Amino acid sequence: MELDDLKKPWKDSTDTIPLNNNILELIHHKSRGPLTILKKRFRRGLLLVPVAVAFLITNLSRHHAIFSDVLFWYFIAFCLMMCGYFFFSYRLIHHLQGMGGKVKANLEKQVAALEKVYKMRLIVVRILPVVFVILLEALLYYQQEPSLIKWYAQPLSTRLLSYAGALVTFFFISKYVLTYKYGKHINYLKELVRQMQ
Repeated sequence: MELDDLKKPWKDSTDTIPLNNNILELIHHKSRGPLTILKKRFRRGLLLVPVAVAFLITNLSRHHAIFSDVLFWYFIAFCLMMCGYFFFSYRLIHHLQGMGGKVKANLEKQVAALEKVYKMRLIVVRILPVVFVILLEALLYYQQEPSLIKWYAQPLSTRLLSYAGALVTFFFISKYVLTYKYGKHINYLKELVRQMQ
């Protein structure tokens, strides 16, 4: 009877160890883990942004001088910021995968940095269209784009209503898309790290 009493606490203590290992397996799972999914998405973004820039340059440069175009340089600045975001986030994920999850405090710190970068991206993604609208309207007075002549011919009230509708729509869509692609995986990762012992 005493032997059975000793076995029970020993069994209970060993039951908690696999939980921690299971959490680490979930974090580092090769195909479905949050780190792997995020890493693939950041790598894809890092590869697609330069492709988009090359596509834009090759297609638009035939029609007009894009290198003197303010909107083109705005697009280039946006793409550079996106490349920086994808590269920094990719490195964070790579570092998290290399840590092996041995120290919970380090994992929490890295996940918090990843979440901070994600929130900054959400803010920047919402600010950039506002800057674009201001730039578009400023160009009306300083350097009219030939491709936007019809747009500038519209009454100011029509343009402002269109901008407002587009910005409000973009505000909600950007939140949904970024949460779906990145936010939910970061939150899941946070929850898994929190459950570690």
